[in-house]
Amino acid sequence: MCNSSGSGNQTVTAQQLTTFPNIMMFLVITAIIGALVQGMAPKKLLRAIPQPILLLILYLLAGVIFRVAYPDTVDLAVRSIVDPVMIQTLFLPVLMCSELFRLNTRAFFIVLNQLLLLVGPGVLLGSVLTAIFPYVIMPSRPLFDFNTAMAFGGMLGTTDPIAVIICVNEMAAPKRLAALVGGESLLNDGTSIVLVTLFLQLQSGSELDAGTLVFFIFNQLLFSILFGIGMGILSLLFIRIVRNDSSTMTTFVVAVPFLTFLVANYWMGSSGVLSVIPLCIILNEYGRGLLIEVSFSVFWKHECSSTN
Repeated sequence: MCNSSGSGNQTVTAQQLTTFPNIMMFLVITAIIGALVQGMAPKKLLRAIPQPILLLILYLLAGVIFRVAYPDTVDLAVRSIVDPVMIQTLFLPVLMCSELFRLNTRAFFIVLNQLLLLVGPGVLLGSVLTAIFPYVIMPSRPLFDFNTAMAFGGMLGTTDPIAVIICVNEMAAPKRLAALVGGESLLNDGTSIVLVTLFLQLQSGSELDAGTLVFFIFNQLLFSILFGIGMGILSLLFIRIVRNDSSTMTTFVVAVPFLTFLVANYWMGSSGVLSVIPLCIILNEYGRGLLIEVSFSVFWKHECSSTN
């Protein structure tokens, strides 16, 4: 139990905060704020400050205000409601798909060799340089041993995929540059996951032999991509089967990224993000024509029925 400031004798418990209505209210308010910022903010402001950065500033200001007004309740809410796993599962698949559908796939494959250099040796070098700061420069050696510092570097040595792609698209960058920057910000998640998970296991005292390490890397990187490719091929086949039913196809296109993310991330122990990427690229490259065809067919039928 904890007393919330300014609420008298009223008390708030973690169980009350984690009820389903409160969690849904948090998600609904977040979605509404994002829509209001996108729809009502001046266009000059959005051109100067991209929407993700503007939302971050608003949320930081709101957090400071509520932290000062209701310190105990905010602390309890952050620990109980703001679950990173829940937020990632609810928002990340659909955000990634919405932005990957805007990615120029031909430019993506043209710069693929450069992408592999950036997400491999590039991320590894950035993670090592980031890890040097807490391990060597900061006086925190008891808190940051080598393994912890490398996990810390792996987390901060990569860019945020959603924010980077949205910013690149809003700035109307050249297609090759957008594909290079956006693709790197998406693919570097695999390298980051391998580094963070590996060094956290070593920090906890686990001993990894060569076979276990090879299987871990294969499961996190190669198998995730292969699973996403398989889900993309199955999705194309399903779309062709139900192409005459627009509602079924729309429901499937919305649901399949969540299905791919959940199965890869929680049932197979692989990378959900790396599985969603090839799925959405395949749907973008080979399924976009079918989706446009169905959308045009539905629009044409609606116009004909309204005219008659």
